[in-house]
Amino acid sequence: MGIFTPEYFQAKPRRKNYFEGWYFKLRAQDFCFAVIAGITFNLEDPHAFIQTLDSSGRAAYYRYPLSEFFASRKKLHIKIGGNIFSDNGVTLDLEGAKGAVNFSEVIYYPRSIISPNIMGPFAFLPLGCNHAVVHGSSKLSGALALGGETVIFDGGAGYCEKDYGKSFPKSWCWLHADDFSQDISIMVSAADVSVLGVPIKGIIAFVRLGKKLYNISTYNGAKIVLDELPGRLIIKNRFYRLDILLHAGTGCILKAPGIRAKMDREITETLSAEAGIQFFRKEKILFSGVSKLTAVETVDSDR
Repeated sequence: MGIFTPEYFQAKPRRKNYFEGWYFKLRAQDFCFAVIAGITFNLEDPHAFIQTLDSSGRAAYYRYPLSEFFASRKKLHIKIGGNIFSDNGVTLDLEGAKGAVNFSEVIYYPRSIISPNIMGPFAFLPLGCNHAVVHGSSKLSGALALGGETVIFDGGAGYCEKDYGKSFPKSWCWLHADDFSQDISIMVSAADVSVLGVPIKGIIAFVRLGKKLYNISTYNGAKIVLDELPGRLIIKNRFYRLDILLHAGTGCILKAPGIRAKMDREITETLSAEAGIQFFRKEKILFSGVSKLTAVETVDSDR
């Protein structure tokens, strides 16, 4: 079943008004770069695409005909034009980004029969947008030529996730933070979604402290107890509490799938937000730290 391997290409033959997108975040010592490989089968404007953004505020959108897109149904491997994305790394041949970054020591998000991906049991339900964490983290090596300068990613940290479906939610907040002095990776997403026709605020989040992974999501009782975004967010369930204080960074304008998977919605993402994060079990603090190169999106409903 595809829900157990969401990183593979999911689209059925002759699929209409549907999208898939793979998000790769690459963090060097003092710089962050992200690249999105995707495809939309919107009937009015079907095409493949690559989007890039970085922590200095640069962003670009590259369009390709469907004929230049390939994605495997048996492994994570996407090829768009001369660009390749896989479990082993990314190779870019774009006007504004050229080079290769390799992945090693990849930590995959765990899976089980009742929780095939980070969506947990919700993965078995028909949803407008499906979300999956592919690489909870990885080690990087290699370099990219970006805007006339070469960025070295040796010793950096990687992260990979994926979205696929008919459209993004009406509104959401999302962040990924790993720019800590310790081996830590944190992802939080809270979105207005509909589950079997019932509107809810769906939460999926994980905190990885070294080899220990914690999940705080709607399906294990997580709720938002304070929402002062874009400044502060607190979520908790019966056992854990995650307290996040954000300071906005330089934003980039990205295209996102709107109604019928058409890439006509504009959102803002930053890769340079500062996030002060505290993580508790009951009243015991398990972690406290600051990530300076944090990826953040806060999107209000505009449709």
